[in-house]
Amino acid sequence: MEKMTAVDKRRHRRADTIRAVQYVSNHMRKDEIFDGVVSNLSESGLCLLTTNPLAEGENITIRNRIQANFETATVRWITKYRSLYYIAGLEFI
Repeated sequence: MEKMTAVDKRRHRRADTIRAVQYVSNHMRKDEIFDGVVSNLSESGLCLLTTNPLAEGENITIRNRIQANFETATVRWITKYRSLYYIAGLEFI
């Protein structure tokens, strides 16, 4: 039996994009706004590049609308990339 990858488990196809966003972490100060870049997007989630470390299971609020009806997302996974920034997979809630 073949091992399933994260891509195989996705409910919706992701489209590559480059979009700057601002977000608020729910475990940090609510008035602190962080910058990030969305590298791909689907109906159910996105991939976020940021210099701010996030925690798996953490919810963030995206301040600029990128997907109709969704502004909160949960961090499903995160990894540090080349000591420069973090790449995180988020699922809309």
